[in-house]
Amino acid sequence: MSYLFDGANDRLTGTFTSTYNAEGVTLAAFVKVTAHPIAVDSIIQFGNSSSSDDQSHWIVTSGTDNHWLLRSRTTISVSADRFENIDGIWAAIVGVITNDSLRDIYVNGISNTAQSTGTQAVADVLQFVRLGEDMTGAQDFTGRIAEVAIWNAALNSSQITSYIAGTAASGIAAANLIGYWPLSASASPQLNLGIDSGGDLTVTGAVFDADHPTISQGLDPIRLIWRI
Repeated sequence: MSYLFDGANDRLTGTFTSTYNAEGVTLAAFVKVTAHPIAVDSIIQFGNSSSSDDQSHWIVTSGTDNHWLLRSRTTISVSADRFENIDGIWAAIVGVITNDSLRDIYVNGISNTAQSTGTQAVADVLQFVRLGEDMTGAQDFTGRIAEVAIWNAALNSSQITSYIAGTAASGIAAANLIGYWPLSASASPQLNLGIDSGGDLTVTGAVFDADHPTISQGLDPIRLIWRI
């Protein structure tokens, strides 16, 4: 199960109840594309405005074939850029922002990493999340997205490896898992199964799809009961 985005104004949007620091953040998602998009496409964005890309972190495709970016932005962007051909398969992409000058992106393996070297001091009021396009309503993604997660901590290598290997995010650093959306149900909103009492995602345009990556661990039943 996943959501299919057709590159034409499809999106999932939500707002956390709390606000979070911009340092010590991990963004993660499984994606599947038929072919690498020919332009910059937004997969997941986490920022301090529902209508501006400024003061945000996000994972995007590059317009260059097989390039994937973890981007931090104020009025300009600083990116960690990873080359990896993952067309036609489910692939995990994990972006870790440790501080203003350290960003790492991992694509389908702990050894497949790229690190940024620039400094970008994003404001510490992150609250809004959007999947499938950027906060301005542009850079629309074409492909499938599943198993989306945000932690208010920088995951370590063991935790990143576990997520990439198919462990459900609910079993990884649960105390810091502010947002977790397996995207496994055909409904709007998509409930946030993380620890924040907000963060449910409204579905606009994107289509529920039966295709899904292999995930080895089920959801935390305590968290599911709490959400119900």
